Amino acid sequence: VAPGDFNNQATWGASIPAETFLDGSASFVVKHNVTIGDSIKVANLTVQDGGKLTFGRENETFKCATVTGKFLVNAACTVDVADLSGTRVLQVAGDFENNGVVEFRKSTNKVVNVVFNGTSQHVKGSGTTKFNNFEVASGTVTADVDLDIDGAFTIGASATKFTLDGHTMNLAGNFTKNASAKTGFDY
Repeated sequence: VAPGDFNNQATWGASIPAETFLDGSASFVVKHNVTIGDSIKVANLTVQDGGKLTFGRENETFKCATVTGKFLVNAACTVDVADLSGTRVLQVAGDFENNGVVEFRKSTNKVVNVVFNGTSQHVKGSGTTKFNNFEVASGTVTADVDLDIDGAFTIGASATKFTLDGHTMNLAGNFTKNASAKTGFDY
């Protein structure tokens, strides 16, 4: 309804209890300029109708944005990181679909690191996505698109499989596979 901070009730034009931003019970649709400056936990997060979602405030280590379901960016929409120093984290337990523009790295100290922590997830869409760090923390992740990772790629101990599904990965940083990971790496 109005540009502003994600956790501000006025941004959504409704009387939303404060716990709704942290309990993972609600889904949110961003249709305007919204900044995530504090930790959130939501069921699904969609950016649509020309909306823009920005992660972070100045000179802080961002706590975490957790999406327990799907993270969706529609066409003509943008998700980026603030042009301010800080490391932010996005945890996604459902699919990550980008049909717009997602830029999670402006420079080495202006980033969003993405952690996939679901059971069976897909990275898909027709848009352009620039990842910083990309971590498969648990479950199976299938990339249905080419990946551009400007940071590190990590397969965690609880991950079971990562598949490129016939696509390519441009990796600028390090590749790490946890020694106890039970994962396959298919391409």
